[in-house]
Amino acid sequence: MNEDKGGAVAKFLFIEDCNKRYLTPEEIRYRVPEGMDADEVIDIVEGIRRQKSESLFVLTNLTGEPFRYWATSTIARILHEIDVEGADSKWEAMPQPISGELALEAIIDEALYSSMIEGARTTRKRAEEMVRRHVSPRDRSERMTLNNFHALEFIRKNLGRDVSKAFVNELHAILVDGTLEPEDEAYAGMYRPDQRYVQDSSRGEIVYAPPPPDQLEGPMQKLYDWINFESADFVYLHPVVKASIIHFYTVYIHPYVDGNGRVARALMYHYLLKKGYGFFQYFSISKAIKAKRTPYYDAIKNVEDDGTDLTYFVFYSVHMVRDAIDIVEREFGREQVIKKYLEGHAELNDRQRRFIKVHLKRGGEPTTIKKYQKRFNVVYETARKDLMDLEKRGLVEKTMKGRQQLFVLRAPSGN
Repeated sequence: MNEDKGGAVAKFLFIEDCNKRYLTPEEIRYRVPEGMDADEVIDIVEGIRRQKSESLFVLTNLTGEPFRYWATSTIARILHEIDVEGADSKWEAMPQPISGELALEAIIDEALYSSMIEGARTTRKRAEEMVRRHVSPRDRSERMTLNNFHALEFIRKNLGRDVSKAFVNELHAILVDGTLEPEDEAYAGMYRPDQRYVQDSSRGEIVYAPPPPDQLEGPMQKLYDWINFESADFVYLHPVVKASIIHFYTVYIHPYVDGNGRVARALMYHYLLKKGYGFFQYFSISKAIKAKRTPYYDAIKNVEDDGTDLTYFVFYSVHMVRDAIDIVEREFGREQVIKKYLEGHAELNDRQRRFIKVHLKRGGEPTTIKKYQKRFNVVYETARKDLMDLEKRGLVEKTMKGRQQLFVLRAPSGN
């Protein structure tokens, strides 16, 4: 009797762990403890998931079944962590020049890594040169990276627009400008005219067949309506969850000849910024995906294999977003940002570099020529020349307060 009770408890705990980690049936079968019936355990797990899931109804798979999603305790915990982190006052309290540099660094990372996920070969240095110094791209990979940057700029300037076919087609045209194969060039900013397939590049096998071209309009319009009208949701979806589903569904329908993944990630970015998640401007979603690229594709495939359960992709996506937050906090602390800012201006003298460093650390407080003179123990004319040189270089902005000149550090810009 005790052995039976012990076995039931062990089974219960194993099933709980399977759902906590949201394992696939194959992963469950591989991990099932000795003495348990794998098929029985999988049936119980899948039954629990179907019972707990909420159907979206608006978005359906290729056979017309509605996609579903279960807000598991693991997902709820991570969403809470994301919200707490996003509400942290440090993002709003960050001095503008620092926040500007962080945002620019993130948008360069997003442009670079989004193209690298699609197979582009370029470097962070070249991406910086194209964005900061307006160096022209040398090849298709660099063009793809620069296109991504322009697409993200387009999104940030158009947060007030509803998502529509015209909006997404315009976004697609920016993303693929000058990068499509010759036979596909006419389809930039247009839905694909023929059947395309998703292949495993290592084996050349077809792993997914998206809808044929005559079945793209309906699903995509449903997606746009679902994005724009919250009342279309039968259940509340956290913005990060909804953004993740937007990402997946765009890739799933695969409306374009190329660039579907880039469009999907850009739309996720657009939705989160539009929903008030402003701190996402400091993070690169694609950098986090690139670091765990195999799980990204596995999550997409797991939904396709199941047929309707979006939880596989949402589970991956919320972890990815949390990882993105960790990455930016680890890599872009205040000292690192200041160091990066100064590395881009090696031509400055030591006084000017020290002034910028102190100015950033103290939150961008305006200074005067006399204050500069006193701080660096130089004559008035030397202080004036230093500050006027910084203004000429576009690094500080001069304003007047009465008859007094004030100098304020400008925010870094990609323009």
